[in-house]
Amino acid sequence: MDNQRINDSMLRLYRMFDEHRDLYRQLKNLLDACAQGNGLQTVGGMFKYLRDNMKDHFRLEELLMGMDYPDATAHKTAHKSLEQAFANLSVEFEQSGSTQQILGKVALFTIELLIEHEQNHDAILEKYLVKKHLGNEMRS
Repeated sequence: MDNQRINDSMLRLYRMFDEHRDLYRQLKNLLDACAQGNGLQTVGGMFKYLRDNMKDHFRLEELLMGMDYPDATAHKTAHKSLEQAFANLSVEFEQSGSTQQILGKVALFTIELLIEHEQNHDAILEKYLVKKHLGNEMRS
């Protein structure tokens, strides 16, 4: 792998890290709003953030996986499952609007995204990519 491709991959990896940090910030803002009694006014913004960013983020991860990532099938299956869960949540949100139930479901979905998916799938991908690219750089 040439240095330009390694650099491009590492830039995508840094972007993935930044997007994860941003999702944590968005969740903190939602929970802070809930603590102040403003959760219902904020849930729509969180929902929009997820809608606008989740698919692009998953595409970035799948691009980073490339052809040789050994856990690609399981990771992509997890993406499809989360996309379906979000599609179901979207229908519910469109039908009912900002309710306490939707607020709880959006918060739980985001927590699942961060804890289950990010820690059980993305962290493995991150370690794989760092090892792969740092190993290549050391051999160059």
